[in-house]
Amino acid sequence: MRTSLYFFILTVFIGSCSHKTSDSMGDRSKTNPSPTDKSEQTKKGTGDTGVPSNIEPDLTVSLKKTACFGKCPSYEVKLYEDGRATYQGFAYTSKKGVYEAKAPADLYKKIAERARGIHLNAMSAQFPADRKFITDIPQTISFIRLGGVEKRIVDNFDAPADLIAYEKFLESVFDSLDWSAHK
Repeated sequence: MRTSLYFFILTVFIGSCSHKTSDSMGDRSKTNPSPTDKSEQTKKGTGDTGVPSNIEPDLTVSLKKTACFGKCPSYEVKLYEDGRATYQGFAYTSKKGVYEAKAPADLYKKIAERARGIHLNAMSAQFPADRKFITDIPQTISFIRLGGVEKRIVDNFDAPADLIAYEKFLESVFDSLDWSAHK
């Protein structure tokens, strides 16, 4: 009886894992348009921009690390036009919860120069470009509003070295801010 119970639990667990994986793959392919889809790069104020509605109008830069099936840091950092920065730590980070900081006046300029230097707006909207995501590794999702153009890139793996360096640059810049817990 005990062996049967273990076998049943194992079968349910394995079945649910493979079901989640196929659902996740399907969901990602629906929410991550192709590199030529205008929704990932649009002019500000052109009416139907196609940009996901969750992008706040005064948001200039963001970086998000998603969860994985292990102990990957999961958080989101946002920089706004007024220099305000917010951090929300979800899991496996030194800061959990919501934090705020005031960014130096030239921070956006530094980030924008780096983005222009690597031609971020010309990059694919997702990596790998063929949408064959690996569901058990984290994604890095970066966003920037650059010269009236909004660019969002989903990096699962196989991104160019310039993009990876840009993501690490954003991490170090945001890590250097003086964060205080949101009250």
